[in-house]
Amino acid sequence: MNFRFVVVPLVVITLVSTACVGGGSLGFIATPIPTSGTSGTPTPTVAQCAEAVTGLHIRSAPSARATVLSWLSEGDSVYVLDTSVPFWSKVRFGEIIGYARSKYLKESPCE
Repeated sequence: MNFRFVVVPLVVITLVSTACVGGGSLGFIATPIPTSGTSGTPTPTVAQCAEAVTGLHIRSAPSARATVLSWLSEGDSVYVLDTSVPFWSKVRFGEIIGYARSKYLKESPCE
């Protein structure tokens, strides 16, 4: 088996699925990380933390039908990675990255 490693600086690689659309295939999307100023220092699109105001699921995609990856209890803290999808926030909880309903999260200081 041959493996090829490709180094791509300053990008985020996201695993995507088209299972909801039909064929059910998987793929990857490389998204450049925005840089600010002339230093070339990466800056996140959203730099905030949040706390669950009630128990809620972290899902694999921004849909109530998506696979549940984990459960947040009231008071659990997450890093908010993206808020571009209406009603959903892309979050990191420990090693898990997924989507949670934005209305059940409130901004909190990062620990």
